[in-house]
Amino acid sequence: MPEDTKTGLVIGKFMPLHNGHLALFDFARERCGKLIVLVGAKKGEPMPGPLRLEWVKSALASNPAARVDYTDDDLPDAPHSDRTVSKAWAEYLKRKYPEVNVIFSSEPYGDYLAEYMGIRHQPFDPDRERTVISGTAIRANPLKHWNSIPAHVRPYFVKKVCIYGPESTGKTVLTENLARRFGTVFVPEMARVLLSDRMPVDEAEMQAIDESHAREILARAPQANKVLFVDTDHLTTKIYWEDFFGRTPEFAPWIAEANRYHLYLLLDIDVPWVADPLRECGDRRQQHMGRFRRELEAAGAEYELVSGGWEERQRRAEEAVLKRWPEIGIL
Repeated sequence: MPEDTKTGLVIGKFMPLHNGHLALFDFARERCGKLIVLVGAKKGEPMPGPLRLEWVKSALASNPAARVDYTDDDLPDAPHSDRTVSKAWAEYLKRKYPEVNVIFSSEPYGDYLAEYMGIRHQPFDPDRERTVISGTAIRANPLKHWNSIPAHVRPYFVKKVCIYGPESTGKTVLTENLARRFGTVFVPEMARVLLSDRMPVDEAEMQAIDESHAREILARAPQANKVLFVDTDHLTTKIYWEDFFGRTPEFAPWIAEANRYHLYLLLDIDVPWVADPLRECGDRRQQHMGRFRRELEAAGAEYELVSGGWEERQRRAEEAVLKRWPEIGIL
């Protein structure tokens, strides 16, 4: 059959999508006129099915002959290729895609599906000579297998570290230094970016700061090299909002989601307070320190207290990150 008359099929969970899948897509596209990629998902899986669908769509967006579908239908599953499971899937796929005449895969189930569907199986790298990575290995340690993850999938695995604490504890400098040491990017404190040198602010300005900060987190995560350092967070905004305006703000869900961190570095107040146009709470440092810590504990956040002089803080902060994720490495 001429290749331009073939309709090919690739199925998978893509949990996550990795470079081996991209190589499979390229192999399949070269050998059929039309390609269908079916993303399968089930309840309770560790990565959301709709997100995996978007990953695959993005990977194939430039190819008009490729179509990406999604199913969360109640179909059987097995950890390894299984004839009984494959027969049930074959019946489903034959009804759903009667036009398909070739299936592409790297697994024995490709043979089973082709047999039950009455079509051809064209295997891709079944001995894993070209692609040695697996979704299981990436899920177990994504940072170790960073180079096997496509750029547009990496933000899901970026570790976000918030540099957090009361005024004049060195957050700005430490955030920048950590990003430099770990060869990555950082998110600055947006109050300093937007307000420059004036205080106080009104509620509209506080809202703008909060939203801008969340947007910067989302914008810089795709640029991050395994870890993203963020100067302050929405809990900080909450504390000052309550101080200034006497009420607790409501954060939009997308802002709260952007401000989810894998680790907080809580900076202690055992350094001198330095006056600054954007600082107003030098007489309440002890009170604020207790408040900042209570907010973390109420949120169930993982944090590490970082104290000592400036060089000591840098060392302790680096150690805290590497203790959790040694694969990140340091420059």
